[in-house]
Amino acid sequence: MDSFWGIIKWIYGNPEVTFSGIGIYFLGAITGIYLFVKNKIVNGKNVNGCWEYLVHEANNRFSHKGYCNIKMNNNRLQISGERLYTCTLNNECEKTNTAWQSTWADICYDNCIRFDYKITLSEGMVSAICRINVPERKPTEMTGRYYMLPPFSPEVLNCKYGTIKLKRIANCHEVEPPTLSEINQRITS
Repeated sequence: MDSFWGIIKWIYGNPEVTFSGIGIYFLGAITGIYLFVKNKIVNGKNVNGCWEYLVHEANNRFSHKGYCNIKMNNNRLQISGERLYTCTLNNECEKTNTAWQSTWADICYDNCIRFDYKITLSEGMVSAICRINVPERKPTEMTGRYYMLPPFSPEVLNCKYGTIKLKRIANCHEVEPPTLSEINQRITS
């Protein structure tokens, strides 16, 4: 505490310190506070590891299931995954192996992961963005929303979007086919 008051006395007692100099010291203090808060809010989250995900479209129709691997390094994320099962309108699911990866990902100050990704499907390259809520320091489940980005194929009348639910798993390659309860599950984000 004595050093704080010593700095204040030095600032006000030094004839070389002007109002612009005080502004620079103020800006430095604000930057320090910002970095401290960022470290406490964002760095406290641990989302590293393997996650199984279920995706439902906006009408709550089950779409697909797979896994993703989230790697965190200095608050920057790299997310890659594989879509393993895709279901048709009559809930018949088929095995697929379609890899995807994020091109940008970050944990933001509102405790959400935001990322964009690209995946190559039979209709071509699809780009999308996703927002996932991170509810606690080391979550075991997270939910969020995804939104496809244009250009849309002629079959897509409107922007395609929906919900995604992630569940932490020990091994990325142990994802089982979707169960009937997963297909009929209603996800809210």
